[in-house]
Formats: sequence, C-alpha cells, structure tokens
Amino acid sequence: MFIILALTGLTQLARVATTRLPLIMAAAFVGGLGAAASFVVSLPFLAANSSDADRDLVFTVDAVLGNLAVAVGAVVAGQAPNWLLPIAGDITTAYRYTLYGAGGLSLLALMPITLIREAPRPRASRISLSPYLRGIDRSTIYLGVTSLFRGFGLGLVGPFLNVFFVYRLGASREFFSMISALSIVPATVATLLAPLAASSLGIVRAISVLRAATLLPTVAMTLTSAPLLAAAANWLRGALTTMAELAASDIVRR
Repeated sequence: MFIILALTGLTQLARVATTRLPLIMAAAFVGGLGAAASFVVSLPFLAANSSDADRDLVFTVDAVLGNLAVAVGAVVAGQAPNWLLPIAGDITTAYRYTLYGAGGLSLLALMPITLIREAPRPRASRISLSPYLRGIDRSTIYLGVTSLFRGFGLGLVGPFLNVFFVYRLGASREFFSMISALSIVPATVATLLAPLAASSLGIVRAISVLRAATLLPTVAMTLTSAPLLAAAANWLRGALTTMAELAASDIVRR
C-alpha cells in the first residue's frame, strides 16, 4: 500500500509539473495503474485484518469515510482556484496550484500507512497467481469479463462529466463541485441499502441488476438540458454503482 500511494501521489504531481502531453498521458496511465492496484490490495487487506463479526462494519465504514473525503475534496477543489487566483495571477496557474495541493494530500496519506501493523500470519507464503488461475471457475470468468466491459464504460463517462456539465449544460465549476460533494448523500444511502439488495436478490443477481440499471440514468443525463436534472441522474448512477461495487466486494470478502 505504501508503494502504491507513493506512486499515485507522485504521478499526480508529475501531471501538473509538465506541459508536455506525452508525459501527462504517461503519468495519468501510471497513476491509473496505482489507483487500480490500491483497489485490488485494499479489499483483501481489510478482509484479512478484520474478524468475521465486524467485517461488514469495517467495509461499510471504509466506504462511508471514502465518500466523505471525496465530498469535502470536491467542495474545496471547486473553490480553491478562486482563493488562489490573487496569488497565481491567472486561472490556469490557480488550477495548477490546486492540483499540486491534491498531489501533496495524496502523499500525506503515506504517514498513517506507516503506523498500520498487519495481523500476524501463521506462516510465510510466496505470492503466486498460479493457484488462482488454475482454480478459477466459470462464474469468476464471467464476472471478470463483466467488470472489464463495465470498466471501459466508466472510463468513457467519468473523465468527461465535468466537461459535460460545464460546456454542454452551461453549469459553473462551483456548481459541479457542489453536486459532486452532495453525491455522498445518495452514496451513503446506497451503502446502507447494498446488503439488503444482496440478501434479497442474491449477490450475483444483485450485481447484474444494479450494473445494468446504471445505464438508465447515464442515458437520461444526455437527454436533458437542465443541470439539476442531470445532477439527479448522476447521483442515481453513482448510487447504483456504489451498491453494485459493494455487492461485488462481498464476493471478495467471502
């Protein structure tokens, strides 16, 4: 986790330290690898260092705190360029200073990581993917393929949300930061409802239904010219995505 967080923070700083597009793209790619690695490592880490009795609580608190941090960061990021404009002199430099601050905050996450002590293991074992690849079943393959296509979809939608709201719907930067911050409300509700959906539909069916349902609000955003309606659709899309991801993480925990 220490290496992954350090890599993510450094690539964030690298993206704003240069104006050369190939370097920016390379840093963004490496940073994306770090974010993906963080997701892959954090779930097993939490599962291995929590008891069966409190595992659901640990994952829920982790999700809620993450959403809260994103909400606070969205509010600050929306206003920070305005605060820094007198110092920076122009809005582009103000954005750059804001991004430097974001990268610095990512590196600050290294400090609490150094204080974490993993639960002792009964014996050391060599890490290998061979047992997973040999023992993989058909359901896991189907779930992996589904996640692959879903990742492509999120990759096409996520980076353009702010551009869509500002240039297509005419919303301000502050408006987008505020709706991003308020998304913690539906995300928190979704976190609380995810176990109910998984128990009612079954984990696999819940994942399938929820992921398929995210298509509806995504399409709805493109059919309206009202920023508030698009924001509501985006909140619903995020809530459904959160519920689906929590249901998928339940497979990892088990």
